[in-house]
Amino acid sequence: MSAARVFASSAVPDIVRAAAIGPDGARLADFAGRFFARVQAEDLATQPVEAWLAVAREALAFAGSREPGKPKIALSNPTTTAHTVLRIANDDMPFLVDSVSMAMAERGIGTHLLIHPVMPVERVGDALAAVGSGKAESLMHIEIDRQAGDELPAL
Repeated sequence: MSAARVFASSAVPDIVRAAAIGPDGARLADFAGRFFARVQAEDLATQPVEAWLAVAREALAFAGSREPGKPKIALSNPTTTAHTVLRIANDDMPFLVDSVSMAMAERGIGTHLLIHPVMPVERVGDALAAVGSGKAESLMHIEIDRQAGDELPAL
């Protein structure tokens, strides 16, 4: 990660420092810095650094395997938030955020948090090999109104 990177929130460096500790720390720290770079301070203030570190770890694992040219989508009801979490990894293209936002609005589902970095990544087959160079991919972490577990497959 570039030393010249400007973060939207002063909390991001704390997340990056915490990510650097432990196995695969450098990779996770670089990913976390890129993932949270444009997240506003008031959004990051809603949870402790450890919670955001878990979000980054889950996002990196989610993006770790994806067939290029095909979207990867997952919905879950984690115990760490009162919201349902929608994760999407896709080749970068115009109108992804608009399309997802409109689909949620059409169903009357509110969006509480949207994290949407576009990151250059390198893949070897389906596996994520490197972050910071390569083809642009869109990663989304969207917290929406809590949905019943049995409604997740239809959504």
